[in-house]
Amino acid sequence: PEDVCHDLEWIGIDASVSHVHQLLELEVEKGFASEKIILGGFSQGGTVALRAALRYGRRLGGVIMLSSFVGPVADLQPEGLPEANSKLPVFCAHGEDSATPLFAGEMGVEALRKLGSEVEWHTYPAEMMSTNAHTNAQTNAQTATEQNLLIADIAAFVQRVTGSPGSKGEAAATPASKAVDVLPSLQ
Repeated sequence: PEDVCHDLEWIGIDASVSHVHQLLELEVEKGFASEKIILGGFSQGGTVALRAALRYGRRLGGVIMLSSFVGPVADLQPEGLPEANSKLPVFCAHGEDSATPLFAGEMGVEALRKLGSEVEWHTYPAEMMSTNAHTNAQTNAQTATEQNLLIADIAAFVQRVTGSPGSKGEAAATPASKAVDVLPSLQ
């Protein structure tokens, strides 16, 4: 029974990867440069973002994974992946006490580096990576400061991989129309 559940979970991830590829193609058709697109997600969403990026046939800007895992690497061998994202920049941030164990993130980083990906690995206090981080930040000034560090680290990654200008650690603004166009498709 566990194998069946595991297989069903990966079937769902593979279906999500296909959907992300469709969304990427829509954005490219609209004229958005694929190498400026960064996929990202939290937990299983980071897994989907990574797998979608590695399997996508056009060069992407990178991936942001927050408290995520890579999953089975057997199907992520260089000979089975498009060349376009063979050196994919990946930002991995992990909570020290996340629902996804820290060692799973560390193992994923190692596997990605073996694939040739440029991986940035960061760990942060657990409360920063929580889905309740906003509430925590309101009640704890230390957490708010630490969250600013996470945001600054992500902004620096985005600027580096896209070549976007920014100032004082602030990410360059993305036109709202580009961000909003994808949202209805995700429902």
